[in-house]
Amino acid sequence: LAAVKGSSAGGADHDVIREVIEFMPSILANKQAMLYVASNKHISSDDMSSLLRITSFGNDKDFMRAACFNDPSNLELASGQLRGDRDVVLAALNQPGDVLQFTNPSFQLNNPDVVVAAIERYKFCLSDLEGQISNLMWSNRNVVMAWAKKGGIFFSSSLIPLPFMFDEELVLAALSNDWRQIEFVPEVLRNDRGFVLSAVSLDGRTLEFVSNDLKCDDEVLLAASSNNCMSLSSFL
Repeated sequence: LAAVKGSSAGGADHDVIREVIEFMPSILANKQAMLYVASNKHISSDDMSSLLRITSFGNDKDFMRAACFNDPSNLELASGQLRGDRDVVLAALNQPGDVLQFTNPSFQLNNPDVVVAAIERYKFCLSDLEGQISNLMWSNRNVVMAWAKKGGIFFSSSLIPLPFMFDEELVLAALSNDWRQIEFVPEVLRNDRGFVLSAVSLDGRTLEFVSNDLKCDDEVLLAASSNNCMSLSSFL
């Protein structure tokens, strides 16, 4: 137990765990020792997979929560029941990883805040994450808001419901990541003075795509120039 604990604290190589398990198989029945194994940051995914094949710890919530906390890919090794356990999935979100691919649509539907957290914490290519989100979740406004704020594809997405394209707050969140999307904003919003003021305040260059009447609005011009003076160059 001391050897396993020392390894989990970084005091020994993960080979120590292999040796302890090989020569002291009784350790596999010691939950405390196995929790140290699960918490070991040096144990490889292959070793974890091998360990779970010869034990029932893939069904143990405490073990899998610790294992997923250190390596989100371990969620794939958990039992089906634990892949749908909120605490275990949240533990996996502690580290960057493709966590949602190991959850099912029912879990996502019942835990939209976990989907939001997964989007907010994602550090890789968003196109990879898009396919991990259940189609059912794109009708959830909070999920779409997190997606827009993160910089995910918005107007050209076939997954986001059309009404959200007219949602001023969602559209502004999308524009905050890429002002050039103003070109695809519905005309009704580009003709709306309140929306346009918000848009040009984010980036004055959006002025190019608003209605002609609003391009002559002094307050709109002032808001645009205060954000990006170059936005007025084509109107002077």
